[in-house]
Formats: sequence, structure tokens, C-alpha cells
Amino acid sequence: MSNYNVAEIKQKLASLFSPFANKSLGSMDAIKHVGIDNEKDVVVLIINTYTNNPEEVKYLRKAIAKLIKIDLEFSGVKIQFEQTKEISCKGAKFILIESGKGGVGKSQIAINLTYHLAKLGKKVGLIDGDIYTPTVNIMLMIPNQSLAVNDYGKIIPHKIKGFETVSVEFFNQPDEAVLWSKDIVNNMFSNFLYQVAWSKDLEYVIVDMPSSTTEFMVNAKSLLPDSEVLLVTTPSFASAHSVIKAGNGLKQLNHNIIGVIENMNGFPVSKDEDEYLNTNGGKVVSNALDIELICSIPFKPAETGYLYELDEENGQIFKDLATLISIR
Repeated sequence: MSNYNVAEIKQKLASLFSPFANKSLGSMDAIKHVGIDNEKDVVVLIINTYTNNPEEVKYLRKAIAKLIKIDLEFSGVKIQFEQTKEISCKGAKFILIESGKGGVGKSQIAINLTYHLAKLGKKVGLIDGDIYTPTVNIMLMIPNQSLAVNDYGKIIPHKIKGFETVSVEFFNQPDEAVLWSKDIVNNMFSNFLYQVAWSKDLEYVIVDMPSSTTEFMVNAKSLLPDSEVLLVTTPSFASAHSVIKAGNGLKQLNHNIIGVIENMNGFPVSKDEDEYLNTNGGKVVSNALDIELICSIPFKPAETGYLYELDEENGQIFKDLATLISIR
């Protein structure tokens, strides 16, 4: 029968060092519970791990068992390991690109805002959160490939054009449909936050959100309570009508909508070159939600691919948008 008490056990455990996290259990605040079953002379522990590496659990289990059973002379030990969910870039500002509907060009807004924040010298990440219909990899012309995993079991994001990005496309075949339940999709979105080795010094993470609403809005608010939202519409009344509904839903969930973006201004709707989609959808959404219309982006394809450069009109608009975001 050991004579050590809970405080003494915790003090001894705190000095145990994890070579996987390169920290002691005490410095990581990893010791969540210490109890003693006096009748059986058994120590009961709950230990948090900060990596997704099964080798860390194996190492800690062995080290803790040695400490408790040999050094402290208890008859046994029961250990429950729990993985701590912590975003590696916890200092970053998350900006969700939302609309509540498809076809408004959220992905193009997301990649160009990310690109121009990076061109301003900001440290930026991009999450393709549209898991059912991901397009970021196609638009950035990223070849089909898998992502590597680091020594801690975290996914290493792809680096391109000065920023980091992840998408479900890295885990599927190019033409493979995603036929997952919403629970699985929400779990994948959570993994993009917690299981990705984002650079710790990221300043912004742009999230291209799914077209559907409600459940994903709730999930995003739960996972990223301090995130901000840019709401995207086109000039059409039909688009504005749907986006207003989405905006009201976001407000009810206490999302912080920081601006409205009107995309595809001047979109031709017939063979008549004088007939354009110009019904002021951005102003309609802005007025209905009492949120500033921060930019209107003309319907002009990029000269190369989907990213606008600074010598293009839309490139200057995205530079101004990125500057506005960076000085808020």
C-alpha cells in the first residue's frame, strides 16, 4: 500500500516529459484528473495528449505505469487518454465566406482574398469548407495529390502562392463524389481545424463555406465563435432574396457579419450586349440586413486561371478588399 497522496502524485506526474510534444505534462496542463482507489491501491488518471500520434500514448502509458507502480509503489494504475483539441494557429482571425446558396462565386472570392492578403505580406491559410462540392484545388490548379502527415500525426497543409490550404480533394479521387452524412461532413470540417498543422503564426484563415445553411452555420459558430463573415451575393434579385435569408439566419446565431460583397456585376444575361445582370443585389442585401456593401466585383474573367493580378481591375479591387480586412 502506497503512502503518496493525490497532490504528491500530481507533482510527480507533472515532471514527466513527452518527447513527442517536447514538453512536460505539467507545462502542457495535461493532467486532468488524479484519483486514488484506496481499497484496491490503484491510481486513476485522465491525461490529455496534444498530438494524434499513437506512439505518444504508448510512450506515456509505459512511463506513467513505471512511475506509479515502481517509483510510487501503488498496486496498479488506470489511465484514460483524451486528445486535446487545439487549433495550432489559435491567434489567427477566421473569416467565413458565406452566401447560403450556390452559384455566387464564393470560391473565387475566397481564393482571391487569400491570395491578395498573402501579397500584402500576411500569413494566411485557406480552408475549402465546401466539402460536398469542393473547387479550390481546381481553381488553384493544384495537381491531384495526398497531403503528408507530420511526426505528431497532424496533416501538413499544401502551400501555394504564399499561403496554406486544405481541401477534401486531397483525400479523394478527382471525380469521386462525397456521399457523406452531415455528421461526417461536420467532423471533416472539425478535422480541418484541429488535425491540420497550420503554421502557428497565421494571421488569417479564410474559409470557403458550403452553399447550404443552418447546420453548417451552427457548427461554424460552435467551432469558431469569434469568426467573422463576409456575405456574398450577385446583382440578381433572386440571389439577393436567398442571401438575405441566410444573413438573417447568421444574425440569429450571433455570427459577426462584417460586410456584403456583390460579385459578377455586369453579368450578361442575353445575347444583347446591352442587357446585363445589374439589379443592385448588393445594395438590396446591404439595406435589408443593415450591413455595409464593401465592394462590387465586375464580371471579368481573370487573364490567367482564376486569380486576379494587380494589373487587372479586379486585382485592384481584391487588393483593396484585402487591405480593408487587414486594417480592421
